[in-house]
Amino acid sequence: MKAIRIITPTGHLGTTPLEKASFERGCGMAPDFIVADSGSADIGPYPLGADRAASDEVWQRHDVEAMLVAARRLRIPLILGSASDTGTDRGVDQYVRLVREIATQHRLESFQLAAIYSETPVDEIRRRLKDGAVIRG
Repeated sequence: MKAIRIITPTGHLGTTPLEKASFERGCGMAPDFIVADSGSADIGPYPLGADRAASDEVWQRHDVEAMLVAARRLRIPLILGSASDTGTDRGVDQYVRLVREIATQHRLESFQLAAIYSETPVDEIRRRLKDGAVIRG
């Protein structure tokens, strides 16, 4: 059985800028994937309810840029979850924009980009509640 090496350079994208030197050291260990998440239940109800990022886009860009450039250099997948703290369509759109801007800025070779949308529209939730759906925590 072949071991799979995954590097996760940050526990929450954009909360504090990832340390590039230690990240690059990890990249030197031939990872198969670079994976990071941007979501957290710790950011409190306001950012989640308002669909606003809790972390500054400058810091998010810093992390995404370091990881995307490294992933393309190593020719391995980069997987980003819960885009822009909330994981909503807005956050996915923001991260797609960031990835495209960074790829253009660094003149990266073409690569496949997948954006996975999973937000349930508020009107759909309201309709289901009106129709008798029960929501359990």
